[in-house]
Parts: sequence; structure tokens; C-alpha cells
Amino acid sequence: MKKAFLILAVLVAILVFYGLGRAHEVNKSKSYQLPVDEQTTLAQWRLTLRAQLSALASQTSVRNLARRDDALLARLGLIANAEQSIDLQYYIFAEDEVGHLLSFALWQAAERGVRVRMLLDDMQKRSDDTLLKLAAHPNIEVRLFNPLGSRVLGSIALLADVGSLNRRMHNKALIVDGVGAVVGGRNIGDEYLLPEAEVEFGDYDLLVIGEVVPQIGAQFDQYWNSASAQPVSHVLGREWQLQTPRVQAWVGQLSEHYSAHTYWLLAQDWLDTLALNSWHQGLAALFFDDPAKIDNPQATEQRILDQIGQAMLQANQRILLVSPYFIPTQSGVDALIAAKSRGLDITIVTNSLSSNNVLQVHGWYAKYRHALLKAGILLWEVKGTQHDEQLDLLLKTSLHAKTFVLDHRHVFVGSFNFDPRSAYLNTELGIMIDAPALAQQIEQQVARLLPATAYQLTLNEQEQIRWQDHQNQITYSQEPETALWRRWGAKIYGWMPVESLL
Repeated sequence: MKKAFLILAVLVAILVFYGLGRAHEVNKSKSYQLPVDEQTTLAQWRLTLRAQLSALASQTSVRNLARRDDALLARLGLIANAEQSIDLQYYIFAEDEVGHLLSFALWQAAERGVRVRMLLDDMQKRSDDTLLKLAAHPNIEVRLFNPLGSRVLGSIALLADVGSLNRRMHNKALIVDGVGAVVGGRNIGDEYLLPEAEVEFGDYDLLVIGEVVPQIGAQFDQYWNSASAQPVSHVLGREWQLQTPRVQAWVGQLSEHYSAHTYWLLAQDWLDTLALNSWHQGLAALFFDDPAKIDNPQATEQRILDQIGQAMLQANQRILLVSPYFIPTQSGVDALIAAKSRGLDITIVTNSLSSNNVLQVHGWYAKYRHALLKAGILLWEVKGTQHDEQLDLLLKTSLHAKTFVLDHRHVFVGSFNFDPRSAYLNTELGIMIDAPALAQQIEQQVARLLPATAYQLTLNEQEQIRWQDHQNQITYSQEPETALWRRWGAKIYGWMPVESLL
């Protein structure tokens, strides 16, 4: 055992000595969002739409993107109509059908002369070669946020600087021509955006135009120009030119596979498909973390946790909270119970053990269920399998949406999970909008879906937790749809002192 610890200590020392933790900073050019050209297609569309909606200049207009096909088309539609700039900021940009389709769309925009800035977190499985190919276009710049210092050692480099490299950029935003934006919980990947994907992540985004869009762009600039955002060529130690044979071959493959893709063709006429009655107006605020949170979470003045906390303290009627990874911590439980004692109606929707893709998260969340239920807080857990009536098959599902509704009027949509990682480790982004009609729409959707897609948790006379399946009229005495090893695995994680890392 001592020998193993010695080897580990030597390895960490070598990593630190050679600087294989975080990538070294480099002097880079700064850039900022471009002034809006009111003659662009999107700007003219915005002018017409806002007039038809009778939206005030101080208001933000949003459209609900609960469906995956709507969320995919919104992104592609904005990119297809881009004429000036595209700023893309994501935690995950996967190497799959959706990732390739978006890469094709971005390349086409760059070919039209659009400036494309891509800011991606560096703790994901994607091809470095793909990033180099994208960055080979003179109109596309790719930066990686908080990058690893070694591509060879990969995640082993975490040992050299685990305190910093464990903190990730979880923000999700797309801003086009300074006019339209998409924010919410979805990453770029099949399971988030492709309706035909075998595994479905139930998620939520908003299409945004109006007053808050320039603020989203300014947030992007703050991250783009921060010390933690490094050019991909610097991180990888190499770059490719546009005429490199492998770049040209890749571009040819993209064109062959995606130029006639169904969703790309639909994106060309996307602006004409947006009905007026699908929009909501209201005063909106942008909530986000300062990128400096990555280096010193306690020193940053701009923290999304504080903004969300202040908003929730203003609620005096009802809180509907939807969070896939829900670890309230003891202080959070105390705050929720205090709110309940003030007369608030509180409903929480999260993943069940069968639908949660992070076992250790469920282990710690489960420790707080009894106290919440005993206080009278309603708790629902999403089922791990859902029946698709059109395809007549069962799909593996996982809740991924991050939203809450306050007092039937204030709606938050973003990337923030109610867990210690979102609060203290990752950076996050979201929008809060005062839109009663949207709030009612979300509440009605949730109320309609829960009996069929989730278990309601209750306490029996002995104060033991029970899971009620209202659709099938079944009550379970243990975590439904789970094997013994999974239940014990979650329980063991709940015993480990890892809550602050989850």
C-alpha cells in the first residue's frame, strides 16, 4: 500500500514539474460582439415580429423550446440566417450526428463571411482533430475553456491541478447577429437534440430576442476574453490550414452527408414557421457566473447562486423546481422547509435512481428526501423508461431540464443544477423572465406529464418512503426499475464524503 502511494506521489510531482495540469496562458487577441446591422435578415425579422407582438423596447420575447426538434431547428435556423456573427458557448459539443450537422452549418456560415467564435469546455470526449479542422477556416476561431495541459495524458493530468481542473464551464448559449439567442439546458449532441436518438434527455431551452440578447453577448465576450479561454491551436500545439488535404476531405464529407439533411433543409424556411401565438413577452434578467469563479469561487462578485437565491426569497405563493441533479445540501433543505412553513406550495421534480445517469448524485440526494417529504414538500422522480406511443417502444430517458417557476409568473431557464457543483465549482448561465403566460404553460405541461412519466413520493404511516405510479396504479416500497446492485451503489456513495464535489 505504501509503495502504491509513493508511486502516485511521484507521478503527481512529475505532472506538476512539467506543468501538465492546466494549459499555460497565452497572449491572445481580444474580440467583442459586433454592432447589430439593422439591415440583416434576422434584424428585419426581429423588427417585424416585435411590432406584431406589440413588445415594448424594455421587454424580452421568448419562445418555448421544450421539443427536441424545435430546439434543433432553432439553432440551425439562426445559423442558416446568420450574416454577421455567430457566438457559440457549450459544455458539450459531441462527435455525433448533431455535432457534425452543426459543424456543417457553422462552416457554411463561415463560407458566407460570417464571423464564428466557438467557446467550448475542455473536459469532454471529442476529437481534437475536428476542432482543428473547424479552426482552419479563417472566419472560425475556436477556444477551449480551462484546458488540460496534456492531450496525451488526458484526464490523468487532473492529478496535477485537481482543484482547478475540476471546475468547468457549464454555460450553454448561442447568439447570432446580436439579434437572436438560444439558452437553456441542452448541450450539442444526439441525446439532447435529435428526436430519433435511442436515449432521450428531457430538456428545456428558450429562443430569445429583445433586450436581454446583448447581455448574453456581453457575457460571452467576458468568457471569450478571460484568461481561462485558450486558442485551440495553442492548447494542441499545432494548427491546420484551410487547404490541408485532410481538412478539405472533411469538408467534402460534411457537404455530402448534410447538405440535403432534413433538418438543414427545414432550417432554410425556419423563420416563416414561427407562429405569433408561440411567443411570450416580459422583463428579463440574465443570471450568470463571472468566469473568474474557475480560479477563486469565493472572490467573484457575480455569482448565479446569489442571483437565484435572491429571486427565490421573493416568492410568496409557489415554487415549482425542475432539476435533474438535485442535491439541496442541508442548508438548502432548511431554506425549503422554512419557505414551506411560510405557506408556500413547493413541488420538486428530479430524476429517479433508474433515470439518473450519475449514481453518486442520487446517493446524496436520497439522504434529504425524508426531511422534504415530512415538511409537506411534493417530490416527484422521473421514470427511467417511457413509452413512445408512435413508435410503440420503450425509451431510456433521463431528466436534464433545469428550470423553476415562482408565483405562477417568474420563469428561470438555464444550465444551473441545484447541486454543489453548479453552486460552487462550475460556471453557469440562465435567464429569469417575468412572463405569467409562459409560467402557466410550463406548469400545465408539468402537471399533465407527471402522472404518466414520474413517480410521486410519499410517506406511509411508519414514515417510510413509497413511490406511487399513478399511471399504472402501483405503489413501490423501494426504488422502482432498479437492480439491487444499483440501489446499494447509490447508498454507498451517500456514505462517502463527496457531496461538495457533486
